[in-house]
Amino acid sequence: MDALEAFFSYVSFSPNSYDPHHYIELEISPFAGFFYAKVENPFLSCKNISGDLQSCADSGITYYSGHYPPNWWAFLKIPWKILGASGGAPQMKATPYVWKGNFYRIDLLPTGRQFSCWSPTYSKPACFHKPKYFGNLVLEF
Repeated sequence: MDALEAFFSYVSFSPNSYDPHHYIELEISPFAGFFYAKVENPFLSCKNISGDLQSCADSGITYYSGHYPPNWWAFLKIPWKILGASGGAPQMKATPYVWKGNFYRIDLLPTGRQFSCWSPTYSKPACFHKPKYFGNLVLEF
């Protein structure tokens, strides 16, 4: 596997209330490469996307990965504030608490790259920046 990617956007209490124009992107590779950006996607497509690269060291995100051929593993611990929850976890008293998100993987194969995702975007060529296809991530406590 070449990389894992995750996209998250805070929605609040109504999972179908809007399509996220702003979201975060996290990427991790098997060799401890890590990327964190805040993304603006005004047209909800793969065109005219802009990103604001964030400091991984200052983010509070803990990340590890390791490579044991032919497999690898990754660990991410993401603070609530990164996910866009206003005020963080202590103010999350009502449920459900909803985010939009998607998870992707890129595999490097002898025949080329293979792209997979949790909520398919049905794009050729592959494009993960399609928030209309983000799934609902519901946290109830």
